[in-house]
Amino acid sequence: MVRVTAELFRAACRIAQTASGRMTAPNLKRCFPGAIVQKIVSSGALLKAPHSLDYTASFDDEERSHDLQRHEGGWAYLDPRSGWVRVDGDALRVYQVSYDWLVRAAMDALGMDARTGPQTVLENKIWALGTAWLGKRKTPVVLGRRLDDESTARALCAYLQDKHARDPALVLAIVPDVPPFLHLPGQSRPVLMGDAIDGESQTLKLNTAYLAEKIGASPQRQGFAESYRTCHHDGQDYTFSKMQAAVMELLHKHGKPMNLSHNSGFTMVGICDS
Repeated sequence: MVRVTAELFRAACRIAQTASGRMTAPNLKRCFPGAIVQKIVSSGALLKAPHSLDYTASFDDEERSHDLQRHEGGWAYLDPRSGWVRVDGDALRVYQVSYDWLVRAAMDALGMDARTGPQTVLENKIWALGTAWLGKRKTPVVLGRRLDDESTARALCAYLQDKHARDPALVLAIVPDVPPFLHLPGQSRPVLMGDAIDGESQTLKLNTAYLAEKIGASPQRQGFAESYRTCHHDGQDYTFSKMQAAVMELLHKHGKPMNLSHNSGFTMVGICDS
């Protein structure tokens, strides 16, 4: 991929924040400077989408939506006063964010191997990028857009619970703000993409020191170690004997819910009926 500027990437993220990930040509010109519009279209960050058949025009000093129809070889809408009004085709052009471009740009900004392929968790909304070095720690990174939509947030949480209950992930969120209902399981952490971009670099870079600090705010990993001899749960560390570890492994792998507690220096395990 050609080097991406931070300004160009921010513009692509702004369009990706919309529900459809699309923007009409007139709206592009209204929202961004002309130089950025030209770059974002030519860079491959946007793809041409089907023309919009919903056109807004003034009627009695009010903005009204009109359904477009084919008329005399072009597109037009019917004005009650003047009849058919032709609309320039360029005004109907729609651009769609290229999610392949967006994901690859984020991976390049994290210094991830170009040969690494991301995994799609939820179509056009959530991607598992792989692992990136954040400080001295190799950390799983997930990219998500539309996390302010509750169904998308639930899909993200289900994925993290399944794949990263014991191996916390950093979630780069393409949203204006982290929604109040987004509570990630375990010790995975969300970071706004806008905060992650290195503001001192014209070329797109993500501030890995900042990201390392965010994910490192809770260094202990939730759940059992691979040997089942130790466990970190609800801020507490537990240690088991070899025999206890074998029991823990059996219960855990069979999905038995357990309550752990410290009592007089001993680890107490309560087995719940399921």
